[in-house]
Amino acid sequence: MTHIASDLTDHPNGLSGPYGDVDGPAPAAAPGPGEPIKALSPALRSDADALRELTRLIFSVGFRLDEVNRRWAAFEAAFQGFDPAVVAAFDPYSLSLLQANPGLIRNRNKLAATLSNARTLVRLGEVYGSFSAILDALAAEVYERRTEFIQSTFTHVGPITAYAFLRLAGLAEESDHPHRQ
Repeated sequence: MTHIASDLTDHPNGLSGPYGDVDGPAPAAAPGPGEPIKALSPALRSDADALRELTRLIFSVGFRLDEVNRRWAAFEAAFQGFDPAVVAAFDPYSLSLLQANPGLIRNRNKLAATLSNARTLVRLGEVYGSFSAILDALAAEVYERRTEFIQSTFTHVGPITAYAFLRLAGLAEESDHPHRQ
C-alpha cells in the first residue's frame, strides 16, 4: 500500500493539503532567520533521481555502505534507471525476481518499499507535476514538518533516512540531525 500523508487526502484525486493542490504547490517562502536553505541539490533533478537516492538511503541503513555501492550498478539495471512510472508498474512477480537477483541486496521489505515509493512518486507527480515542486514547497516549512512529510509519505523511511534525504535535497542542516536534537 502506498503511504500518503493523511493531510493530503482531501482532494477528489486523493491529494491536497498544505503543499498545494492540483493547480500546483504553494510557492516557497523565503527562509526565516536562523533557517538557511540552499538551492535544491543537483542530485535530485528529477523524480527518477528522487527515487534513486531515496532507495540508496533506505538500503544504506543496516548494510555496509561499501556493499551498497558495490552492488549499485545491479540496482540501476534491475530498477531500469529508477524511472518511477516504470518501477511503479512492477508487480508481485517482479518483486520475486528482484528478491532472487544475486546482484542486489535481497531484503524483501526494502525492495518492496522501492516499488511502493515509486507508486507514491507517480501519484504525487499526477497532482503536483513533480516531486521537485513538492520539495520547493517544503522549503517554506520548518524542518520538523519537512521530515514528518517525508516519513509519512514514503515507505520504510525513519528519522535518519528522512534527514539524509532532506539534507541531500538542501532542505536540512547538520544541526537538524536527529541525534543532535
